[in-house]
Amino acid sequence: MVATAVTLVLALVVGTVVIVAEPASARTPFSTCGSSPLTTSYLAEWNARANAGDVGISVSDVTTGCTFGSHDNETFLSASVVKLQIMGAVLLALQDSNAAVSSYLDGLLTDMIQYSDNEAATELVSWLGGLGQLQVVGERFDLVDTDNVWASDWGSTLTTPADQTKLMTELVVRGGPLTAPSRLIARSYLGGVAADQRWGVGAIQGPGLHALVKNGWWLNEPGGNGIAFAWRLNSVGLIEADDGRAWSIAILGNGWNDESDEHFIDELAQHIADVVTQRQITTVPLPAPTTVRGALQHLEPIRLLDTRDLPTPGLASGGIVAIDVRQGGVVPVAVALNLTAVNPKDAGFLTVYPSQVSRPETSNLNIVPGRTVANFAVTPVGSDGTVRVYTYGRTDLIVDLVGQWLSTADTPVAAGRFRSLAPTRVLDTRSQLGAVRAGATRSVKVAGQGEVPLSASAVAVSVTVTAATADGFWTVWGSNTPQPKTSNVNVRQGDTIANTTIVTPGSDGNVQIYSQSGGQVIVDVVGWYTGSDATPGVDGLLAPLAAPVRLVDSRSAIGSDRLSLLPTVLHVGTGTGFVGNFTWIAPGSVGFVTVWPSGRSQPITSVANPDPRIGSAFANALVMGVGDQFGINVSSSIPVDWLIDVSAVFT
Repeated sequence: MVATAVTLVLALVVGTVVIVAEPASARTPFSTCGSSPLTTSYLAEWNARANAGDVGISVSDVTTGCTFGSHDNETFLSASVVKLQIMGAVLLALQDSNAAVSSYLDGLLTDMIQYSDNEAATELVSWLGGLGQLQVVGERFDLVDTDNVWASDWGSTLTTPADQTKLMTELVVRGGPLTAPSRLIARSYLGGVAADQRWGVGAIQGPGLHALVKNGWWLNEPGGNGIAFAWRLNSVGLIEADDGRAWSIAILGNGWNDESDEHFIDELAQHIADVVTQRQITTVPLPAPTTVRGALQHLEPIRLLDTRDLPTPGLASGGIVAIDVRQGGVVPVAVALNLTAVNPKDAGFLTVYPSQVSRPETSNLNIVPGRTVANFAVTPVGSDGTVRVYTYGRTDLIVDLVGQWLSTADTPVAAGRFRSLAPTRVLDTRSQLGAVRAGATRSVKVAGQGEVPLSASAVAVSVTVTAATADGFWTVWGSNTPQPKTSNVNVRQGDTIANTTIVTPGSDGNVQIYSQSGGQVIVDVVGWYTGSDATPGVDGLLAPLAAPVRLVDSRSAIGSDRLSLLPTVLHVGTGTGFVGNFTWIAPGSVGFVTVWPSGRSQPITSVANPDPRIGSAFANALVMGVGDQFGINVSSSIPVDWLIDVSAVFT
């Protein structure tokens, strides 16, 4: 390990602002399922205009599992929406026999789904073996309230709106007996529905919204089922947003006056879409970065400071320590540090910032008494080659240098430029290989697959430890190199805690993860850096801000309100990404927060895991690419306050 000079700056800081969480009870309660589109007032007003008679509605949020309904378990005649079930039965039969869709079946399915051809539906039911076989397949889709055999024709199938939203989800998204290839086939037929068949859910409009739909109608004539000379109008569909969210919707109804009343169903479906797809959109432009740009030069971790080794161990509350981060006398543009607060005596926080500027109102690490905790931080460096760490609360502190950005003078360079990546899960021991035992090391491939080339000079990863079997630490480093004497994640037994770091993969594209404590570990790749084989350029270089800035503080409604399942879209300015810090505050329960570039599907990853048992505030670093309109999406599984601090952007 390389020792560096440590300068202690004795400073008395007055008027310090402490992060204090507002009690959850003082807040307006949040519904984790968002606003219902089916309020009593809206339905009463809509029914008064539509004179709709008996209508059942089911809305299922495919992303969250939340549901809304009105008479959603009431039984209705299906009419042509049963063709969804017929298509599912055909695909399931082919799947069971490992057979492809023949040209004969393709023609029938196309006519039945895209043009609602009744003769094609009758022929496919016959091919299946009759209504009895359709009933059997319905049970495999768990359509508990659907009856195909009570009458003599498929159009008289009895079903419920709730069964139809379930079926639509299983046909094209997930769940149910169909495999992914079979669901893609179903999606291809629904994606080609003729324009005159796309009323109801299919008529939904909105930026970034797309709909799949199957509709049906039935005229009740004298002697028929139900009310004479009244129409049954049914619409079942799936709407999808560009950000990956999806909703299954079923509207089934009796007693319409005319087939032209479809426009009332269009209106109802549009209202549902307007409510469930709404997002909180906020623009919080960053200040202009400095004109200095840097390319990443990753290092094996170097310990810069361990206050336990000082003549007088520990840091006092309100003190500042200045740390020389130069290697070989070169002043870097910015540095990546891992900060570990060891056995704090007080609750508080730590702030890292460049020398020669006033301390910003930001934070990088939150501490509670007795809990050793670590976090990653990227900070600009002062012209004297030092950074400063302000401590609110008494604690010992370990600072490890894990990377530095060296100035390029705007000269095109090959290696060390950031590449944005939608967070991608590469390891979850809960479903892969099992828990890591205490004292063991697990290898995981982070480069040479997916969007990350084997030649990547470094990879930014978020490492989440969950179900820790004991107190201890976890360390991440590149394969083919010795294990460093540093840590990345510090846990107590039972914890779920995440930390981000930048690591150089080995020649095999792998990194190693050592566990002192034992437990489950999850690794998400959040970005990567070009290697020496890349075409030289100036894109993806790091451009520090003069000092870290706070973009979001939901406690004061700065930048955004309190988080919930309703995604917040945050427009943060120009560039390909940014580095900063995410802090959760005052969770009422255990949950997780996902952050990802706007315009991309929501990933199955998390950047933070709010847990009131850990404390009232906790942080994880952000190394994040931006998407459409230079934005990010933020969504939380629980209501929680949040902060975002930013220290630099990528060009």
